[in-house]
Formats: sequence, C-alpha cells, structure tokens
Amino acid sequence: MQVGVALSGGGAKGSAHIGVLRALEETGVTISYVSGTSSGSIMAALYAAGYTVDEMEEAVSQFVKKKENKPTECATAGSGSACCHSVNTANARKIIDVDYLGALYFLFQSIFFKFNTYKGFVKGDLLRKAISELLAAKGVHMMRDFKKPIVIPAMDIKSMETVYFSNRTYHSNVITNIPAAEAVTASCAFPGVFRPREVGKYLLVDGGVLDNLPIEALRLIGATYTVGVQLSDVMDYTKKKPVNFLDIVDRSLNAIRYKYENLTDWMVDYMINPEIKNVSLLDLSELCRCIELGYEAAKKRLKSVPMVKVLAKRIN
Repeated sequence: MQVGVALSGGGAKGSAHIGVLRALEETGVTISYVSGTSSGSIMAALYAAGYTVDEMEEAVSQFVKKKENKPTECATAGSGSACCHSVNTANARKIIDVDYLGALYFLFQSIFFKFNTYKGFVKGDLLRKAISELLAAKGVHMMRDFKKPIVIPAMDIKSMETVYFSNRTYHSNVITNIPAAEAVTASCAFPGVFRPREVGKYLLVDGGVLDNLPIEALRLIGATYTVGVQLSDVMDYTKKKPVNFLDIVDRSLNAIRYKYENLTDWMVDYMINPEIKNVSLLDLSELCRCIELGYEAAKKRLKSVPMVKVLAKRIN
C-alpha cells in the first residue's frame, strides 16, 4: 500500500502538519508520497527532503516569535518532541520582509496618479532564503533532488490555472526543472500579501486559491491510499468578525476553498481536520502551539476511526 499525505495551506497554522505527521508515524503509517499547498508545501518539502519530525520541529522553532507576556508553549509534550524546548524567541529568525518603501509608493501612486503597480507588501525573499538553506542542509536544491515523490501547486494568475511542481512528470502543467525553494515560495505567495513569483512564463500566487488540498495530484504520482490534512476553519468564521485586512482576505479565499473542497472530499480516503482557532495568517508566535494541536487532533482521530478500518471498507 502506497500511502500519500496531502497537507493544506493555513498560514502559521501550517506547523500543525508536523504534529499530524508525528501521530501518523507513531501509528505505524509509512508515508511514501507527499503533497502540500502554501504553508503545507513547506512541511511537505521538509519531509520529502528527509527531515525527521523532530528535525522539522527544531527547524520551525527558530522562527517562533514570542508574544509579549505570553509564554512559549512546548508542543506534543511527552511524545519525544524537540520543538520549543530550547527556543530563544528573542533571536527568532525573520522570514517576513515587509516592503515599507513599496507601500508608501503605492499610496503616492494611488493619491496622485490614480493607478499603482503594487503587488504585495511582503517580498518573500527572506522566506525563500530560509527554505533554501533548510533544504540544502539535506542536499535538496532542485525539485528532482527530493527523496520522496512530492507535488506542490501554485496558481498562475495570467491563465488562472494551477501549475504543479514535482519530481515526477505526470501532466503537461508539471514543472520539474526549478529550484525547490522557488517552488515552495511560489505556493506560499498569498494574494495581496506576498508578491507573486515570476517563474518562466508564469506569474504565480498561493496554490491554495485553486487546490488547497492536492489529493488528485497525489494519486497521479502513485499514491494508492490518501490522507488529507485540512486546516481551514471556515465554519468558525461565522462566529466572529474579521479584525484586519489579513482576516478579510483569508476568510474570502477560505470561503471559495470550502465550496470547492466539499466537491472533492470524496477523493480523500482518510481526513484529519485539526481545529485551530484564533491564529492569524502570519502569527509566528503560535507555531509550537499549532504543532501540539495538530498532534492531539490526529491522535484523537486515529483512535476513534482507525485507518485500517477505513482501508478495509475501501478495499471491499
């Protein structure tokens, strides 16, 4: 049985995927294929590069930024977790490079010329550099270097179609000859926040716009049994008002995703839905807590609905 795991987008909540992967491994699941969108693509890339879940937690912990008067929580306590036990949040690595000058220029153009060329207030260069260094530590530079089969989607805003990056060729829209870090950064380019990434003839934004849970792509590269990890909490949005620009954009896109994913749920053999509330798109102070919530949700799901039972029903 060739098990593939698809990891959805979710901004800072994406670190929850690490907890889910840990729970799956503890259950004895061997993951042969991975796919991931947006922040899920970061986790999928680290896993496919050969990082263990402990190493993934250590890698993520360097980006944890502690909130004032709020202690940093250690994730998955008692599970062998390495995350946050030695985090120096005062020296958290910066991965959000805000283009302040560009924002001012945007206002100037809008006020005096009634047009603007502004594409996003986060450049994305620091994120790309961090991902590149993490992957290079495992010998991964290009997509073909990944140890496990992997698929990463992004959306081309010129054609309004999904472009897939992979180390397996299975479709005309699949790009294999590209730096791995560039593919991941393109998939993370949340519209209106991150600048689109130019890759050849494409102008790419967050893959989650059209394919937030890349299950079909996972099957096309060889997975015979699929596990989906969905982090969107659209239903919780009905209970609170958006508080800022990021919340408004995130909620709008999630509404589109929710409608689409209702149509594609049948493609997933086993779904895990960690409930992670009150974590904004770029809230890096919550990375470790999200890992813990992902782990707890996966353990609960695997205990209440064992994967072997679901597989048996599928075979019969």
